[in-house]
Amino acid sequence: SFDYFYSWQKGGLMFRESLDADSKHYSLYVTGNQGISNQWRDSTGGTSSNLHNSGLKAKPVWIQVSKTANEFSTAYKYEGDIEWTSLWGPTTIGFSSDFYVGIAVTS
Repeated sequence: SFDYFYSWQKGGLMFRESLDADSKHYSLYVTGNQGISNQWRDSTGGTSSNLHNSGLKAKPVWIQVSKTANEFSTAYKYEGDIEWTSLWGPTTIGFSSDFYVGIAVTS
């Protein structure tokens, strides 16, 4: 949970094939006031794609990214929820065997 200053500021999870700027990537973010956002690039140097659900603005919210082989799926849940609610996926991105995972933030 966080106070926001810009409606598209984001915090979330990022998977990257490399640390290069044009790397394949898959991310799931909680935004300032635009709901939950999913962004990905499925080819090196390609265009990033995105989806967002502007109806999911309540905070705090837990987010989850699952990776099985080359498929990414997402889910969310609110405090007190027992079950995860599926959001998007699967999205197929062919990462190499090594990749990076981290927390990503923008302002």
